[in-house]
Amino acid sequence: MAVDFEALTVGAVQDVFGQPYTYTPPGRDAVALPEAAGVFDRHGTTQRLDAEGAPVSLRQVRLAVSLADFPVDAPPVTGGTVLVGGTLYVVADVTPDSEGM
Repeated sequence: MAVDFEALTVGAVQDVFGQPYTYTPPGRDAVALPEAAGVFDRHGTTQRLDAEGAPVSLRQVRLAVSLADFPVDAPPVTGGTVLVGGTLYVVADVTPDSEGM
């Protein structure tokens, strides 16, 4: 009997930590994702110096989603927007991972 590891792991994580979100591809209307929940994470700040030597702090924000939630003609792409908890974010990078998210 085959084991559905996505349902046991990824699905469980999304059930516990997932937040509803709205995705809008560049130049299109928002995509209906009624059952989708993404795991939202704000990584700690990174500090560095800019070109003039002034300190700069950066915060990396990540929304882990299941690609299976997206229509084939509207996958997440750079330049799209994501609305999570009333805040609009621009998709800067789409990086598939090995967990199916």
